[in-house]
Amino acid sequence: MQPHQLLAREAQRIGIEDHQIAQLARLQFALQRLFVDFNPDGSLDLLLQADDPGADKHANWLPVPREAFNLTLRLYRPAPEALNGEWPLPVIELLPEKPSGG
Repeated sequence: MQPHQLLAREAQRIGIEDHQIAQLARLQFALQRLFVDFNPDGSLDLLLQADDPGADKHANWLPVPREAFNLTLRLYRPAPEALNGEWPLPVIELLPEKPSGG
């Protein structure tokens, strides 16, 4: 069983509500951030999606609800470039859904 499945099962077992499970998933992702897989050029792709992307992409998967949600970027102790607008925000790309069954 994968870590995200264990988290969801345990959360349901102890009576945590569905909206709180998403918060726990974000915490789990934060705890695993040291283990994400970076691209060869040093960039980082994060997969924000409800469906499991496959075992080879679990390190970069942030489970999100199927329905609409808000995405917030928080910068802790930001560099001056982030405050004065010189640092570009990360690109968010909406990819088309894969057809059912494949």
